[in-house]
Amino acid sequence: ESGVPRPNVAHINTFEVEYSNTQDKLYSFGFSGGVDRLTADASGVQFVSNIPTINGGRIRFDNGLIYGSRGGVVDPNTGLMKGSFTGLDFFDSIMTTDVPNGRAYFLTTDGSAANAVLRAYDLNTFIPLGTVSFPIPPSSPSSPVTTLIRWGTNGLALRNGSNVVFIQSSLVSNSGLVPTPTPTPSPSPS
Repeated sequence: ESGVPRPNVAHINTFEVEYSNTQDKLYSFGFSGGVDRLTADASGVQFVSNIPTINGGRIRFDNGLIYGSRGGVVDPNTGLMKGSFTGLDFFDSIMTTDVPNGRAYFLTTDGSAANAVLRAYDLNTFIPLGTVSFPIPPSSPSSPVTTLIRWGTNGLALRNGSNVVFIQSSLVSNSGLVPTPTPTPSPSPS
């Protein structure tokens, strides 16, 4: 508050921090190879313990669990792995969850970051539900795809550099209309 440092500082190397469903619990992912459990109060942030995980990747806290962008799911209270989504050993994958519809979504890009693959899974059984591939607008290597969120009735939105891309698919939800893709025009023969 007002730029005043707190006396307690957690000395960890982290890539990102994720809030839990209570204001005193935080989770981070970094060089430790697992998820760090942290507590926060008026005196600052303190390291509690490290939860080893398989797969790793960026993390998301939802519905009491930590989801990793490479497929691992862990219960941060018990430290036990709950399961793993398969086929996601990609360094550049991002993910989001949709608890009301019982789905998890993972997005990966190819080496050129010109094409993306969206994978949907059952959130409770970890079973794959389907995939869809599509081109994405180009961005610079310093601005890769960084954000994937649930949007609207049957959509997801992703951030790719300065671009925001909206995806509507029955893979997300059967509710609402899904637009029919416009065919790419091909040159007419001369």
